[in-house]
Amino acid sequence: MNPFSTNENRLVLKAQEGSPSAIDQLLRLYERSLFRHIYWMMKNEDDAYDALQQTFLAIVKSLKNLRRRELFRPFAFGVATRVCLKMLSKHMSSKEDFDQEYAEHSDQNLSPEEEKQVKERRDSLLEQVG
Repeated sequence: MNPFSTNENRLVLKAQEGSPSAIDQLLRLYERSLFRHIYWMMKNEDDAYDALQQTFLAIVKSLKNLRRRELFRPFAFGVATRVCLKMLSKHMSSKEDFDQEYAEHSDQNLSPEEEKQVKERRDSLLEQVG
């Protein structure tokens, strides 16, 4: 086992025991890679930051259930993926919701630029969920 893994295992153990500094160090250790993963899924920086915060909360909440400390990385990324999927499913629950929202905006007297923005938003959301 390399020194990095040993140090990480100690951090996980201390975090599981409730050490605030160990939790902080552990989350900082994975913050950048988790953010990249989350941003890739969310396709939106603001949503990615929200998802990262929710991921951190979920990790801290469920860390005590992690039995194999050496599996912290896959555990953390699994939590992040579930948080993102949950957030994306809440944005719009089905294609019909998108179509209804789009139709409501289309009924209004929108300028061509506003119509374009509504269509781009609809397409972006459909891509994220679909």
